[in-house]
Amino acid sequence: MSISSKQNKRDNPLLRVPKDHRLDWRAFMNTQMQLSESDSRWQGMCESLQRQAHGFAAAFASAYAHQVATPLSERINPVEAPISAFIFVDDPNDSNRYGHIVGKWNHAPTAEDIPVVTNDVSDSKAAYDPGNITVCRLGWFPSNWGDNIQFATMWFGGTEIPQVEPQTGPEDTEKFVRQAIERARGVIELMRKAVKDNDGKQHPSHEKALQREIADQQQTIADLRSLLP
Repeated sequence: MSISSKQNKRDNPLLRVPKDHRLDWRAFMNTQMQLSESDSRWQGMCESLQRQAHGFAAAFASAYAHQVATPLSERINPVEAPISAFIFVDDPNDSNRYGHIVGKWNHAPTAEDIPVVTNDVSDSKAAYDPGNITVCRLGWFPSNWGDNIQFATMWFGGTEIPQVEPQTGPEDTEKFVRQAIERARGVIELMRKAVKDNDGKQHPSHEKALQREIADQQQTIADLRSLLP
């Protein structure tokens, strides 16, 4: 059986985003993640962060403005959205009139488990500081902010994140799968370092969350390996 025929529905959307664009987007975000913990330049700048990562000029004053402006036809289920898609989280009834936008970092079977790159999470238990760029579960926001997961989109004010038709043939797919495995291994190493640095007695919930993330990434690796010849 070929790799292409083994792909599941969640793999296909990712292949619609050109590889070069994915790498550029990840490179931009990875650079911001290397900023020092005291660097808070991105605090309150979620819309700016996400659109600059894609190379878009400013179009919306806030994430909420981007959210409500997005046509219904351009709204996607976050689980089915390609990597690098915009995802909105918001509670329209709370005091924050600016909303929040994150970027889809990787796939997951449920919306709550999707890893997303964000700038304004603040959680002493998880050692997240406002303004720092980090990757967390999309479900962090309903759990900690009470904001609902709204939808994903590739749309930005009449412009879309570049897309192409799915690639054919096993070579491109195999290369993607192997790259995804390496990314998951990298996440595991980061999580293991965080576990080592964490005082389990002081932050037991933090350590449990990290161990769950390690287990999830290990399962992701196993799932990806099943796609290889």
